[in-house]
Amino acid sequence: MEHRKKTLKQIVHDEVFKDIIQGMYKPGDIISEVLLTEKFGVSKAPVREALIELCNENVLRSIPRYGYEIIPITSTDVKNLREFRQLLECGCLRKHWNCFTPARLDELETIASFKPKSPNYDDITSLWENNNHFHLTLMSYYGNKYMYDELARTLNVLTRAFAQMYWDKWSGLIPDSTVNENIEHRELIRLIRENDIEGAVLCLDRDIIEITN
Repeated sequence: MEHRKKTLKQIVHDEVFKDIIQGMYKPGDIISEVLLTEKFGVSKAPVREALIELCNENVLRSIPRYGYEIIPITSTDVKNLREFRQLLECGCLRKHWNCFTPARLDELETIASFKPKSPNYDDITSLWENNNHFHLTLMSYYGNKYMYDELARTLNVLTRAFAQMYWDKWSGLIPDSTVNENIEHRELIRLIRENDIEGAVLCLDRDIIEITN
């Protein structure tokens, strides 16, 4: 597939989101079009388009004549998102149990084998991204684009929650729950290979719960 060059709007959108994830902007902070046009050296149009898209994604809230507020994520939000994931992912695993081929399980094994080089900021981020990659790859096998897109949006919100709620607490150390998640992924693959549907569903449910506890 041919890779398309990012538009200015996409560049601004992705960089602002990255800055939010990395803590440059905190929940409740206000950012402005002027600030971003100066930062990126672009006109107001792509900046405004990027900010509107972030508002549509519930990342930002527009405050007329003032700027854009970073929307905080509450513990209730995380609980509701976790419940949605449990219903969606575990239900799909059970419904599409026969979709797993040896090649697909080998692909999941490769993703699950990821190991961080050292316990620092970048590697915690990489672990989280690898987790999302594993779950989205699993969802891609079910062949339902709508459910895939919904899971991608949910993980996007949980990525913000991860940065907002857990980053300061972890203080640069990789928590046991994150490291153990790869163990859960490998266990899930083992159970699928052994055709243990009930064990696999319970394992996936446990995995979803642990990563957001």
